Amino acid sequence: MAASEKKRITAAHYFYLLKEEEDGLRRLWRLLGAAERLDAAGAVAGLLADGSVSPSESCSLLHYLPGAPMDLCLAMLPNLAVVEMVQRADEGPVPQAWNAFLEVVISQREHIAGEGVSVFGETTLLVEPPGGEAPGKELLEVTAARVGGQAAADPLLGGPGALVATSAGRVLSSDIDPELAGGGRPRLHRLSAPDPAPWEFYALSAAEPESFVTGDFPELDSLLKELDRAAGYFRQQKDSVVDERTGVDGRVGALLHKQTVYMRDGKPDTSELEESITDLSRMFGLLATDSLMVRRAERHLGHDLNRLRKSLSRIMSGGAGAADEIGDYYLSLYGGDLESIRNVALDLENSRQNAEAAIGVVRTQVELLRAEEEAGIQDQTRRLLGQSLKLQEEGLALQMAAVLIEFVVVFYYVIKSWEGVLGPGTVEELPPLLRMAPVFGIAAGTAIGTHFLARALKSRNWKSPGLWISAMLMVSSIVGLVILSLMLVGTLGGGHWT
Repeated sequence: MAASEKKRITAAHYFYLLKEEEDGLRRLWRLLGAAERLDAAGAVAGLLADGSVSPSESCSLLHYLPGAPMDLCLAMLPNLAVVEMVQRADEGPVPQAWNAFLEVVISQREHIAGEGVSVFGETTLLVEPPGGEAPGKELLEVTAARVGGQAAADPLLGGPGALVATSAGRVLSSDIDPELAGGGRPRLHRLSAPDPAPWEFYALSAAEPESFVTGDFPELDSLLKELDRAAGYFRQQKDSVVDERTGVDGRVGALLHKQTVYMRDGKPDTSELEESITDLSRMFGLLATDSLMVRRAERHLGHDLNRLRKSLSRIMSGGAGAADEIGDYYLSLYGGDLESIRNVALDLENSRQNAEAAIGVVRTQVELLRAEEEAGIQDQTRRLLGQSLKLQEEGLALQMAAVLIEFVVVFYYVIKSWEGVLGPGTVEELPPLLRMAPVFGIAAGTAIGTHFLARALKSRNWKSPGLWISAMLMVSSIVGLVILSLMLVGTLGGGHWT
């Protein structure tokens, strides 16, 4: 280990995995040969099992294994785990050493892919002593020749020319804080690659790259990979969300136009309006779901962008004349994605409000139609009530006429029957009022009692006061008639009534 520590770092390759992929992390650690330098259980299994892995805002180095042909490091980031393959050499960067390192990386990638280990992302960092403003010519030639040439036969690398590293406008360079890399003017270069690239390439010019290679760089690189994954996912979802919003806007406009035509032509249909409310409510729910998803993406991307800004402000140099092309590029790229998310969220909110307003318009139309229907029903009810009142009035008039006729008929037959029984001359002996009183009572009781009797039969209620009063009137009138008749018979020939 002491000999290894004296050697200078010349290259490093980083495998990033999700923290949840514990089994994949153990298998990757074993495939890279770390198990041969540990006991059978392995350091990774122990670290994961005893809870040593805890959330951190920076890169925390958990395990370091020196060895040949390269050292292995296990580190934890806020959301990812990283396994670092670190190459060291006795002297400065030599093209042959880089070639050998890239051969090992390509071989290991093939092995890992064949074992089915799911890797979140990969990056290669080539290291050279501090020097010019841009990556050295030899470094660019090695990366372009080795990886670009290998790509022709390696499907993992994406085809011929998978890495095209040139210094003409495609390499991004940033000045690093000298305290992080041994003073001087350390620089980090992002080498260009086609899209999609098999993995990413960086170059570092620094006097003492140890802590930057094992800690600061994977912290920054992992943030960029998380942002790329999140932004890429949103770009995939954006088109479908925009298509759904556009479709909903068109359908909302068509429904409102349809309702306008209905109202203008005077042919509103309540059932169709209610179906329109159902359709609008369904579209409102779709827009609300999309809006929630986009707002969540906005918060997530904004949070990651803030983390990237903090990391850049800590890692990159803030001195006079310092440049940060890498930070400016990614902040602009993902800042544009964030602005795009906000625009989509705003459009969704406007569409959601339009759908909500359309639901209110159609619901108002339904309420107006129902109010008109209720007004029509009330008008019909009033007409029916008026007709019923007229019928009742006519029935009452007919009933009064029937009672009067019944009274006259009964009065006539009672007085005639009385005269027939006692004789006309005998009845005429009584005073007119006394003679008519019992007959009037019998006729009135009969006519009125018939009316109350009919009501009692209909309601099956014999407790009607009118019925009993009529019966008493009729009975008392009959009794009075009988008494008068007996008095007349008893006084025949004895004198006249005075």
